[in-house]
Amino acid sequence: MIVRILIDGYNLLHAWKHLAVGSERYSQTAREELIKVLRRYADTSSTPVTVVFDGRAESFQPERDPDSEENLEILYTSSRKSADEVIERAAILYLRYGEVMAVTNDTSIRDLVIGNGGVVSSCDNFLLTLQDTCREMGLKLKYYNWDTNNRFKR
Repeated sequence: MIVRILIDGYNLLHAWKHLAVGSERYSQTAREELIKVLRRYADTSSTPVTVVFDGRAESFQPERDPDSEENLEILYTSSRKSADEVIERAAILYLRYGEVMAVTNDTSIRDLVIGNGGVVSSCDNFLLTLQDTCREMGLKLKYYNWDTNNRFKR
C-alpha cells in the first residue's frame, strides 16, 4: 500500500503540455492549475500527496494547515535546495511507514527510490492515472446526482 506520493512539481508541469494553455509553463497560473488537479486526485484516491517545487522562498513552508485533514501538501524549496533533494530525503523517511511512490522523470530520484524499495511513476504515466481517476470520479458523481434526483420521483 502506498503511504505517500511525492511529486516533482516542475517536472510534472513540463510533461503536461495541455495544462494552463496560454500561460508560461512555470508560471503561477500553471502551478495553481496543477495544484487544483492534484487536490482533486488526492481527495479521490485518499493517498496523501506531496508536490515539491524548486526554489521560491528562503525557507520552505508547507502550504497546508498541519491540523487539517487535507491530503495535499505543497512545498517550495529554499534557493539552496532542489526539489530533487527534498524528494529523495522524504522518500527515504516515508519508506519506514510503507511504500512510497515518486513521480518524476529524473533518473537519479528514480534509482534512489527504487533502490530503497519504493515505486516510481514517470510523469506521462502519472498524467494518465490522474486523468483516469478524475474521469472516474466525475462519472460516479454524475451517477450519484442522477440517482439522488430520481430517487423520490414517481
